[in-house]
Amino acid sequence: MYYPVLVTKMREQQLTYKDIGNILNVSKQSVYRRLHGQANWTLREIIVLCQYFNTDIEHLFQNYE
Repeated sequence: MYYPVLVTKMREQQLTYKDIGNILNVSKQSVYRRLHGQANWTLREIIVLCQYFNTDIEHLFQNYE
């Protein structure tokens, strides 16, 4: 899976995998796996990211396979 909106928001704010990991309290490797579809996001992580980026889940997690 690919999450273009999430990745774009990360780039706009110059956030690294490590930064997102700190926000979510997970490792940068965990963030990488989630962004590349190798692991699933938890509900808590989704909520935290939506709040951090001030957007809704449908917009933030649009994906193109």
